[in-house]
Amino acid sequence: MLSKQDIKKLSELSRIEITESETEHLQHDLDRILIYVDQLNRAEIGAAEALTNVTGLSNVAALDNARTVVSSDAAELLRAVPRREHSFVKVPPIWKKK
Repeated sequence: MLSKQDIKKLSELSRIEITESETEHLQHDLDRILIYVDQLNRAEIGAAEALTNVTGLSNVAALDNARTVVSSDAAELLRAVPRREHSFVKVPPIWKKK
């Protein structure tokens, strides 16, 4: 069973503010979800083969090729960001220091 502390930690990590009432509801809902997932994990599937693709289609996405950035493009991008440090974009931290 998930504790209220677990729920509060999840809300902090996801940066979602929740009330005490919502904490209790989430605690109940997530417990039910975890019980269901546990039941799925224990299900007997026999000799069934893993199903990796139900449509038979393959990925048609274009290759992601690296390209050289022209220095003038990089400078223009850096001028457009709200915060930078030297030649890097500076973003706010996602973890709080304790």
